[in-house]
Amino acid sequence: PLELCRPGVVLVDSPGLNEHVTRDKITLDRLGTADAVVFMQHAIAPMSTAEAQFLRTHLASHDPFFVFTYIDAVEPHEREEVTASARRRIVDVRGHDRDTRRMFFVDARAALRAREQHDDLAYRTSGITGLATALEAYLVTERHKVKVLSPARALRDVTRSLKGGVPHLLELLASDSQDLERRWEDAQGPLRALETEADRIGRDLRNQHLALEQRMAVLLSTCLTKVAAEAPSIAMTVAPDTRLTLVPWNVKARAEQAAKEIAVAVGEEIERRITDWTVSTLEPLVATELAQIAVRTDTQLATFETHLSALRISLSGVGEAALVGQGQEEATMTRALAGGMGFLLGGVAGGLVGARLGPKEALRTLLPSILLYLAWLVTPWGLPTLIAGAVIQAVWQGTKGTQRVATRMREAIGREMSTQILQQAPTLAADAARKFAATSTAPIQQAVDGAMRARIAQVSADVDDARRAQEQGEAAITARRADLRATADRLGDLESRIEDLIGDVEIL
Repeated sequence: PLELCRPGVVLVDSPGLNEHVTRDKITLDRLGTADAVVFMQHAIAPMSTAEAQFLRTHLASHDPFFVFTYIDAVEPHEREEVTASARRRIVDVRGHDRDTRRMFFVDARAALRAREQHDDLAYRTSGITGLATALEAYLVTERHKVKVLSPARALRDVTRSLKGGVPHLLELLASDSQDLERRWEDAQGPLRALETEADRIGRDLRNQHLALEQRMAVLLSTCLTKVAAEAPSIAMTVAPDTRLTLVPWNVKARAEQAAKEIAVAVGEEIERRITDWTVSTLEPLVATELAQIAVRTDTQLATFETHLSALRISLSGVGEAALVGQGQEEATMTRALAGGMGFLLGGVAGGLVGARLGPKEALRTLLPSILLYLAWLVTPWGLPTLIAGAVIQAVWQGTKGTQRVATRMREAIGREMSTQILQQAPTLAADAARKFAATSTAPIQQAVDGAMRARIAQVSADVDDARRAQEQGEAAITARRADLRATADRLGDLESRIEDLIGDVEIL
């Protein structure tokens, strides 16, 4: 019944944080495809340590809507102070006040009752209406700008490429059939050379991405090794809330709880250090290397396009005349890919745009695969239970002094976590780098290779089209010419409309 959902918006209610590693994974997987994130908090106790860590780790490149519930539980004379405090907490985590327009304090219970009783005034005063309006405006005018502009520009370049090929097709139709066959025979050598060039560009791109993947794996493994070495010292600084005693009853439960608290605290600090390293070291490296790969591939594709154009001229005597004087704001790589219809049909705004323009988006796939393993260490089914078992045994044997037991517990947990991370570091790093490559760089390789193949295949398709028309006689040639000119007119109109769309979106 929500007005917000009628245009096709889908709301996904994710599990709470730190409930279970599998549920956390569901939430993390959803983040990669979400257009907007609504981050729910309690107005009286906003931004816990776990929430702040999740915000830093997984939502740094998002623009979340911060919704503080239970504002009705705050006394009216205290609300200004409570809301100001909640805003400060967000600013402290995010670094600057960039989220002012996306903070909402709501009385959800009053909103529910108002909906049930069809009380529009009470519903509006609950704060929910303001949230829904702001969320809708964000989805329409902000979040989708990049998602609209990238495919629109690529579609414009497809249109230009198709329109630019019309003079070439018309000239092929005008050719004498024997002359066309001779030129086609002469073109076989250049065609094979283009195929060889496409193979070389594809191999070079694969090698560059493989080198990046391997370098990331080495850097990640080094980082994990360094953090593993720090785990014992981190554990020694942790003071669990649960205190150990030698009182016989509840000793098992208290020891397990204390062990879990220590392991959780150590795990959170390890996550924080890995996250800080990713942001400060890995992210700039990936962004720089992806940009260098894009520049190199742009240059190679520019040469490929030059050779392709020369081949087309040799067949028809007409170059890309329709493109002369038109703006070429897109890089050669984008234009070449957009020129291959297979790329358009496969997803214009896919791997290329994401990897060239959004390394932060791509890196979202990197951290979860590492952090989820670390999260296992702090679950009741992981390391804490094993450590607790050893500690319980020591307690039952009458170890002298609970403080010594607590110290041994911290030592054991820190040492065991260090050992586990060290053992898994190479595998974790390799898996994370491989996942990054599979979701971020592999689509670029496939798109570039497919686009080059499509461009080469189009040359043969154009000649075959001219041959069929010539075999059918002059009437077929005349009809084909008329159809091509009409198509060029329609493409010109479409290009103009796309340009208007791009201009309108850019000024939103």
